[in-house]
Amino acid sequence: MDNSFFRYLTSDGLAATLVNANANLDFTIPPDPTSFFIAAGAEGLEVARLIVQVQDVGALDAGFYGNNIVLANGIIVQHQDAAGLPIRTLTELPVMTNADWARYSFDSTPSTYGAGNNYVSCRWTFTKTGSGLILAAGERIAAVFDDDLTGLVGHFFQVQGRGVVA
Repeated sequence: MDNSFFRYLTSDGLAATLVNANANLDFTIPPDPTSFFIAAGAEGLEVARLIVQVQDVGALDAGFYGNNIVLANGIIVQHQDAAGLPIRTLTELPVMTNADWARYSFDSTPSTYGAGNNYVSCRWTFTKTGSGLILAAGERIAAVFDDDLTGLVGHFFQVQGRGVVA
């Protein structure tokens, strides 16, 4: 039986909710920063990789996020418990620019296709270090934001891996 999965991180961890993290996610007063996440079911998950795609109009500069967005706080990726509290932070430094994704993934590529939007794609493969990121039942992998990302056309995080039996 195939137990592989391919799911986007979403605003509430469910498959059919907001997947495009290009909103104003800048919280200067409570609530705390927003997370886009996926939670493991009862069987747990082994996350093999995280795919990040940043889409914007115009040329994407290595020193900005998207096209000329300056992030005040940056993006962090966390392994969280069921309550959303960090078990460990996977990004030692926050991602502040397009080029910062290369810190965590060798596979970070800018793409232009002539007319239309430009992209930065990142493939962060956890299995390159030996095994995937293991999420026990209820634990989650989350991208945490505390910035205004409304200038982006698209901002997607997809996890790929397999269900595991504890």
